[in-house]
Amino acid sequence: MKSVKVLVFLIPVLGLGAFLMLSRGSVNNNNYVPYESEGDITPNNGENGAFTSKLVNEEDFAKTTSEEISELDTEVLLEGTGDQVVQQGDTVRANYRGWLAVSGEEFDSSFKSGSSEGIEFSLNSVIEGWSKGVPGMKKGEIRRIYIPSDLAYKDVDRPGIPANSDLIFDVELVDIVN
Repeated sequence: MKSVKVLVFLIPVLGLGAFLMLSRGSVNNNNYVPYESEGDITPNNGENGAFTSKLVNEEDFAKTTSEEISELDTEVLLEGTGDQVVQQGDTVRANYRGWLAVSGEEFDSSFKSGSSEGIEFSLNSVIEGWSKGVPGMKKGEIRRIYIPSDLAYKDVDRPGIPANSDLIFDVELVDIVN
């Protein structure tokens, strides 16, 4: 009788443990941990589906700055989930971090507000590199977008961004608002 009581208690505990183990790698913004200002949005080695700081090192920038960025390019850092994908002109909510390709100097971040909720915007109201680089993303996806200056601010100086600067953004799609 004592072993039956132990099994009655142990089976639900083991089931809960199995559920938690299987769900560890799922993308979930409730597990989101914004990075500090020195870092990029990258997975925490797949642990707990959380994101954490990863300092951008010189080797990472050597890969991107040995030549100018001549055309728009994207790199998926973490796959998104679901069937819905961003379409041209959609309104989205995203977290991002942007830096100058030539130096690695951060010029903007959605995390400066202290929120991991993201910024809501229409793809019709952003630089061309974003309006071309974000479509196709799924919720929870993290994408690095390499933007040549002619798809960014061209020959216009912006705060923290010299004219003719190639830009790199890490973008996490929090939600498709449409």
